[in-house]
Amino acid sequence: MRSAATLTVAYLLLILQSTVLELAPVRMAAPSLGLLVVLYVGVSGKWALSSASIVALCTGYLLDLVSGAPQGVHALRSAPIRSRSACRANPIRTCST
Repeated sequence: MRSAATLTVAYLLLILQSTVLELAPVRMAAPSLGLLVVLYVGVSGKWALSSASIVALCTGYLLDLVSGAPQGVHALRSAPIRSRSACRANPIRTCST
């Protein structure tokens, strides 16, 4: 249930990023709101490794669909970002050296 809610929030943030920020009268740098969701999932200790990776992959795929990029570009980038952010947040629990 938490995964579905997080993906819904990610989808709404991506829609906001692709429409509202593009309509701004002044061209400004737009933050990657999907990346913020992926980082939250990676840093938060509430998520299991498998469900966090699936949410990160789906968020990246949603970003591909919304942005018009070739499918899989952001999806394949999101899973490694999630795992690296989890390693930085909890090096003992998630990373093996």
